[in-house]
Amino acid sequence: MKFQKPAVLALKMWVFSCLLCAALSSCTPAPSPGRTIPRPPQTMPNREYRGLSKEEATATGLRCRVIRIDDKSAKVTKDHRPERLNFEIESEKVVRVTIG
Repeated sequence: MKFQKPAVLALKMWVFSCLLCAALSSCTPAPSPGRTIPRPPQTMPNREYRGLSKEEATATGLRCRVIRIDDKSAKVTKDHRPERLNFEIESEKVVRVTIG
């Protein structure tokens, strides 16, 4: 039985993982017929979500996160994503929503 050198084996594994990662990241599931993909709001969504519970607000199907609960801020990244909603919650109800 012939064994490959560790450097060659490592290079082959790296190439395989790069190809696998590229293949997986380019795959997006096609929406089923009659189903629309949820789109983020184009305006400030405060009125639509204010007063909802955390579970109701995050079950929209949109990309979202809770950034503050009762004056306790969560650890979040500073990247701006226009398709993401940020929820601030007080007394178990949404009080403010921002986009990004």
